[in-house]
Amino acid sequence: MMKKILSVWILLFSFIPVFSQAITDEIITAIEAGNSKQLSGYFHETIELKMFEEVYLVSKPQAERILEKFFEENKPGAFIVNFNGSRQGSKYGLGSLITGKGFFRINMYFMEKKKEKTIYFLSIEKE
Repeated sequence: MMKKILSVWILLFSFIPVFSQAITDEIITAIEAGNSKQLSGYFHETIELKMFEEVYLVSKPQAERILEKFFEENKPGAFIVNFNGSRQGSKYGLGSLITGKGFFRINMYFMEKKKEKTIYFLSIEKE
């Protein structure tokens, strides 16, 4: 009986991280494919984009073009999520992008608007 209860608890708690992830599988797929169009589908209408030392406050289409250029110059291989968290009602995720030209740290901050989670800040830095 105790084994059954323990099994149920383990099963229930194993699904909790899936529901609370900031960086979803769809976002990971878009990054690994270098698909700026698909990734920009998760952007807020205006997004703060930090690329190395440059900081931009741009529209969704402008951010898409900036990332398209980044992905053309740095062909993605894999994206590994290092951390998902939340703070003061905002969710965030940190990950490492492996490319042919090296490793990059990617940080994303999300807001929820009309039950939809959107990225309002994204930074890419060389590791």
